[in-house]
Amino acid sequence: MAFDAEKTGRALQARLQARLSGALDVVEATWVTEGDPLALADPVTWFFGHKPTVLEMDSVAFPFVAVVVAERTPQASPARWGYQEQDLNLFVDFFVVAVDETTVNKVACRYAEAICAVLQEEQYINAYMQADWEPEVHLSEASRHAARQARADMFDDDDVDFIQGGRVIVKLEGS
Repeated sequence: MAFDAEKTGRALQARLQARLSGALDVVEATWVTEGDPLALADPVTWFFGHKPTVLEMDSVAFPFVAVVVAERTPQASPARWGYQEQDLNLFVDFFVVAVDETTVNKVACRYAEAICAVLQEEQYINAYMQADWEPEVHLSEASRHAARQARADMFDDDDVDFIQGGRVIVKLEGS
């Protein structure tokens, strides 16, 4: 296939849309037994690709989950004309909001936990094999966010919440 990264990314997004809600429920229940209950809202906004204006969105649009096709690298060998294995990296980017820093940090960690659980349910995505059982996860630092972008007064605590993002890197191998 000439380039099927978009199809593979969309297959990952469809899997997340079908299963992330259940995984979030499992993570919620786990933390109840740990004595630190916290409700995890299902994603409100799904996006395919990179959205540079995500931080400008009103808080009602979060949680936000996007699947991004990051890169495709052909493997040098074994390669022959008409067939070549490749490495494909997809990003699952997510952003969550909460009323305070402590809560947004917990929600971001628990969202990463649920996304990883969905990835671990099935090794293959659109004929590509996941390379990592434990995918690479990056979390941003929490920062202040205008809850209502158009009318926010950043000096008024009622107009401010906190936002934090994360990225799960899905490394795939195949053709």
